[in-house]
Amino acid sequence: MKEHQVRWNRSTLWSLIGYFIVLSGLGLGFYFVIRDFQNLNLQRVEFNLFRLLLSLLISLFSIFLAVLIWRAILQKNGLNYQFNHDLRVYVYSMLGYMLPGGVWTIMARGFLSKGEDRRKTPLMVMAGIVETILTGIAALFLCIIFLSIQSWSFSLPLIVPLIVGILFIYILEPKNFTKLSARFFKLSNNDAHTHFQYNFINLLMWFLGEFLVVLIGSLALFVLLSSFLRVNIQHFALIVIGWSFAVAISSLFFWLPGTPFIRDGTMVGILSTKMTAGFAVIFVIVQRLWSIITILLFSVVLWFIYDFPTLLSKFKN
Repeated sequence: MKEHQVRWNRSTLWSLIGYFIVLSGLGLGFYFVIRDFQNLNLQRVEFNLFRLLLSLLISLFSIFLAVLIWRAILQKNGLNYQFNHDLRVYVYSMLGYMLPGGVWTIMARGFLSKGEDRRKTPLMVMAGIVETILTGIAALFLCIIFLSIQSWSFSLPLIVPLIVGILFIYILEPKNFTKLSARFFKLSNNDAHTHFQYNFINLLMWFLGEFLVVLIGSLALFVLLSSFLRVNIQHFALIVIGWSFAVAISSLFFWLPGTPFIRDGTMVGILSTKMTAGFAVIFVIVQRLWSIITILLFSVVLWFIYDFPTLLSKFKN
């Protein structure tokens, strides 16, 4: 009874921390918008439907590339599914993007995977962890590259994610991660001899793929910004730095509650160094809504193409 009470108290504490982060982020966002409303200069806004749709297409392309990397990770560990299966699992799991906390997408991939073999769900979870960590490291590397090119003196707390990134690189070292995965499978009541496998070449190729995914995602946001505001190459660099650092924070600290708001708050902080905080908040809100709409639309389309016919045939039978 006491053990259950302790676990409940810890769970409640983490929930309260998550709600505090969410409410604090929303409060600060509203404050900046109200404070800078007179300086937003909304007359400069010029809506461009073509660029908005182009942003959508670029986002979809980055998702397809991420799915290919995800499939490569799975296939390396004997999980050979059809492309439409991996596509649906990956996109449906992205619905967890709307929930506080970064573990939902990882856990969703494990439970959405099919198969009777008990090893497959833990393997899916481990693949999600590897991909998430690689995304964070690639995003951090991209951020540092653009900061070096631009020579901007942002007061970014790079030291913390750098230390975490180095730690995760050590953890992802094939031998170290093999030992870690073996312990994970023991805790999952799976075969003790089962472990997650890859080599340095695999790791490098997946890293380069995730690097492109983050870069293409930054391009999609830049085109989104250009759909209602005149932009230049400086804005592109700003978007890349802001988005990549925010992705690095949310990916490397995926276990923390409220990571979407940490990510958005980080991006607002970076964007506000070159534009008004109010406009930065509005853009990040637009980006968040546009990302949710993109995921929802893609999920609905996939459901109607692949799942609805199956469901319909069951009712007919």
